[in-house]
Amino acid sequence: LPFSVFYRAAAAGAPFHVTERATGKRYLAQLRSLDENLARNIEMHNRLDHPNIIQLHQTVMDQGIAVLVYEK
Repeated sequence: LPFSVFYRAAAAGAPFHVTERATGKRYLAQLRSLDENLARNIEMHNRLDHPNIIQLHQTVMDQGIAVLVYEK
């Protein structure tokens, strides 16, 4: 992954802090099981652009798990 984890998730879905190695920029991330509903929600979230909605920076998918990386 292009991120180093500073804090472990307390439970599945709990947000945790990550730092992008290339830039040093900090983000919030969340682990989720990859399923059809999540894929649809990611697609919908990528279309939204509003100052009151946290932006999805990146999604990393591997072996049925998705790491959702949000702007902090």
